[in-house]
Amino acid sequence: MRDVLDDARLLIIDDDALTRLLAAEALRESGFTVFEADCGDDGLRLFGSVNPDLVLLDVMMPGIDGFEVCRRLREEPRGHRLPIIMLTGLEDTRSIERAYDEGATDFISKPINWTLLRHRVRYALRSAALLDELVRSEDVLANAQRIGRMGSWEWVPQEDLLQCSDTYMTLFGENASTFGSGHDAVLSRVYPADRELLGEALEGARNGRAYQLEYRIVRPDGAVRTMQEIAVPVFDASGEVSSVQGTLQDVTDRVEAERRIRYLAYFDSLTGLPNRQSFRETLDGIVLRAGRRNESCAVMFLDVDRFGRINESLGQDCADQVLQLIAARLRDFSLFELANEIARDAREEVFVARLGGDEFALMLEGVDEEQALFDIALRLQAQLQRPIRVAGHDLTLSACVGLSVFPAHAGDA
Repeated sequence: MRDVLDDARLLIIDDDALTRLLAAEALRESGFTVFEADCGDDGLRLFGSVNPDLVLLDVMMPGIDGFEVCRRLREEPRGHRLPIIMLTGLEDTRSIERAYDEGATDFISKPINWTLLRHRVRYALRSAALLDELVRSEDVLANAQRIGRMGSWEWVPQEDLLQCSDTYMTLFGENASTFGSGHDAVLSRVYPADRELLGEALEGARNGRAYQLEYRIVRPDGAVRTMQEIAVPVFDASGEVSSVQGTLQDVTDRVEAERRIRYLAYFDSLTGLPNRQSFRETLDGIVLRAGRRNESCAVMFLDVDRFGRINESLGQDCADQVLQLIAARLRDFSLFELANEIARDAREEVFVARLGGDEFALMLEGVDEEQALFDIALRLQAQLQRPIRVAGHDLTLSACVGLSVFPAHAGDA
């Protein structure tokens, strides 16, 4: 069988032209053939003509939204097992649950890590191809279980009878003699915070709804592992659910790798603050949002005065400690001193980042008057000028603060 990435055809459905452009370019660089649609109706029409291997789908669109598009795609014969990754700025639990209820394969929140997106697309394509092979052949299923750390199971709800492959038991660190019977045996080994999620999914499967979800389990040695489960109800001749069949895969390594990739891509390892890349992508989004709302936002750029002398006289380790203290003061300033003053509702934010070296930046929404911004800048300088003690040395810092306001000073990030 050819590699699933060879000539893979991707369809992006997103009304945001910038996001669509960036996603298309990132995926074309990885060798994919990419098609684009700027609304749900066009996306559904294009789906019928290009027959994509994967769909990237935005949630919030004019006309029919992403949830409805996902549901309609799943109703298409070629869409039953099609990988559908939903892209959205919505991060509330209800939106995520609805996305999966409508049949989404995966869910990525904005701002998008483009490197991570490529990996998620590759992973989704390979997973979809693997699932196709599992459906076609029991032999392939057995091989996939051994190679991919994946187990299979079948549950008969009327009798609460659970039949599992050997690999399934191995994922839990147990065997058939110790595992027990019925899905209560599974739920008892699920991480407590995830039990309700799995219980609701199983109840839905009993009533004829397929599901895909990730949850954590606790093995006998205390290790917590992350599992991805896909389940499909099987109907008898009368249309009743006779059984539920599913696969379980240990995706702990993938989850940890994604978490690490995202951290390295978006956070400064020394201070823990967002880095330049994170700052720029967040600023792009905030400027676009402010423009649509006819509102303002501001950036404060901080450069610590004569920081090179600290590095030269006290050494790199002390200089790093000073940067960490500066970062802590900026974080406290943004979280506590400015939070109640500026971030009065969910639309308004204070965002602080380290851009590199001794350069830091603050991004502010909800400030309309330049004089108020000047006052904040002065208070910020005073915060940084408080004496600090590093390696037995008392230091007093100062910083230059540059200020730029959208749209008064510039029209883009």
